[in-house]
Amino acid sequence: FYVDGVADELEIPDKPEGDWLVNNTSIGGILRAAASHWVTGLIDDVAIWNRALTESELGELSSSALGDLLGGQEADPVAEGLVAHWPLDVIQGTKTPDKVNGYDMELTNLSESDVVAGKVGNAFSFSNERQTLLSRVHEADEDLPANKHESYTLSMWVNVVGEGQNDLRIFSEGNTSNSNPLFNMGTHNGGADGSLDFYLRQSGWDTFGHAYSEQQPFDGTWRHIAFVQTNGARTLYVDGVADALEIPDKPEGDWLVNNSSIGGILRAAASHWATGLIDEVAVWKRALSEDEVNSVITNGVPSAGGGNQRPLAIASFSAEYASVAKGGTVVLQWDASPDASLWVSHGVGDVTANSEFGVGSVEVPLEGTSNFTLYASRGSDTVSASTMVTAYDGIADGWTLIQDFESMNTDASVNGQERWKNPEGTTAVIETGTPSGNALTLSGTALSAVLLGSQTILEGEKATLFFRAYTAEGDGGSVQVNVGLSEKPIRFIGDFDADVGPFVQFGDLEGFLDLLSIDGYGGTLDWTGKSVDYETTYNVWLDVDNRNLDDGDKFTMYFQKASGGDREEGFKDYTSDRNPAGSVDLGLPGPDLDTIFVSSHNNGIQQGQFLIDDIYISKGSFNDGIPAEIDGLNATDEITDDSTPPGGGGTGEPAAAAMVASSDGALSAPAVVDFGALDGSASFEFHFTAIKAGASTAIA
Repeated sequence: FYVDGVADELEIPDKPEGDWLVNNTSIGGILRAAASHWVTGLIDDVAIWNRALTESELGELSSSALGDLLGGQEADPVAEGLVAHWPLDVIQGTKTPDKVNGYDMELTNLSESDVVAGKVGNAFSFSNERQTLLSRVHEADEDLPANKHESYTLSMWVNVVGEGQNDLRIFSEGNTSNSNPLFNMGTHNGGADGSLDFYLRQSGWDTFGHAYSEQQPFDGTWRHIAFVQTNGARTLYVDGVADALEIPDKPEGDWLVNNSSIGGILRAAASHWATGLIDEVAVWKRALSEDEVNSVITNGVPSAGGGNQRPLAIASFSAEYASVAKGGTVVLQWDASPDASLWVSHGVGDVTANSEFGVGSVEVPLEGTSNFTLYASRGSDTVSASTMVTAYDGIADGWTLIQDFESMNTDASVNGQERWKNPEGTTAVIETGTPSGNALTLSGTALSAVLLGSQTILEGEKATLFFRAYTAEGDGGSVQVNVGLSEKPIRFIGDFDADVGPFVQFGDLEGFLDLLSIDGYGGTLDWTGKSVDYETTYNVWLDVDNRNLDDGDKFTMYFQKASGGDREEGFKDYTSDRNPAGSVDLGLPGPDLDTIFVSSHNNGIQQGQFLIDDIYISKGSFNDGIPAEIDGLNATDEITDDSTPPGGGGTGEPAAAAMVASSDGALSAPAVVDFGALDGSASFEFHFTAIKAGASTAIA
């Protein structure tokens, strides 16, 4: 017992064994069945911790505001409206934390070695060469991106040399589904000096950029940057001084951005990575005054809303591949509350140790179609999420199914479905009405791609890409569709005209359905000497030797009518057209081929005119086999899950309809109460009582 930070001499016996049988808390008196023992006096700043404070912490409590120790309570008026503060001091697993709302940033190519001494505490060191990035794709109910607000403030410290860094970005808001909307602050697009370059673009609005600040914040020393928007009116501050650059007011309407990134741009893929140090990034959903901007420079970003435990949640739970060969393995991956205990059904069990700050994965065998459920528990609270994985019979040994499109939504963009991206044009899944089932098709000029994940073809590896292709003779535009492998960021269709990697084009500009490709960096798209038939499904093999960038990948293409016939060579030992020098905005190419892309380069192509289906990868060597026949895959029956979640999953024996069934005690997983067979002509009435606030019930 402490008074004014000093331990009292009163000796209080230790708590006896067992639990207190209390269920309420009161201030100023006692609450039992009725209140009593009311005191007279003043009481203030009552707080409870679920840990024992140290003597030094108690001393600090007696001499400073409670809000200071709690990390906020918005005691500082500058904290009003603060929605995110990334101190950039630490790495926690795959993220760096936001101290306000838990809007943690995801790390790309960043590690502990990139956490260096900063302006305040630590900072992050970003590198264009290594394509480093911090990013977050926001949920609709979040207070980010910043540009969803008519008034907001963005604040950060930067230590960047702008001269020589051409058009690289320190802060950006973009869209993972649409490459057009872009809010950017970065280096001079010509790398001429240390000015800040704005680039603001969205279809239907006038583009503002490249426009340069009069002040030179990118001079290789620590400088403070604040961007303030007041009911659409915009001002840039450098070290607390308003810059002379006149930035036009925000146009009417909403920004179509869904993410925020530090150190580069994030669209469907990342680009425009900057090199330098960045620290103390913060966003307010109001316009700070000039005095408040200077207060942040002098006193730092104030605390706001700290000390509160984040709600228990599962942000995502998915399988890397939604369809797997029976007897193969599937990678389950999740992002949940960092302080939760995690458990997966179907005998996987406790996976808390497989997680870092709530993010983790586990590889599990798959003997049949399974609906996996992840339970996240904290105390007596539990939330869950499920993902279905289909197990197929009929896949030949040595092949991994990447996509057969049977589990994807039809007649909608593939973007966001099972790792697919579609930032330009329309790529969708349609029902073919044939034994092939669903297939992917493109409309007009379009770019789409799927990430390979664990099936990425590493430098030095050989692999075979297999797919089936069908082309109809359309009444509209010609077909110009590329299918291949790349490591290039998925951004614009123009990026995939050339300098992409091993690919084959199906094209009929000359009146025949030709096979085309590019042989070597700097080469031109040319006919390989082979053509195929319309209205015919083909098996296609692309053998790829992923050699180092200087030597160039080698690739050979084969094709065969899916109905039977000889397997023919389309072209042999072509050299990939990847440019070892890379480009300014996309950086150096990576060594590994991690993406399968499908792109249409003619605006007249119609839905259903070109179809691609049954995509497989075979790694380690070239494979001339057929992974599966068109109608040869059979989904196995769903496996019943006999495992029991932590806490037992419920109590109660089958009960007659007239009986009362209940489930008692603290539950760490959904409780199931079996009422028995409720059949016949009788009607039934169900009464639910949820003892705990927020508990939910359902009838299945």
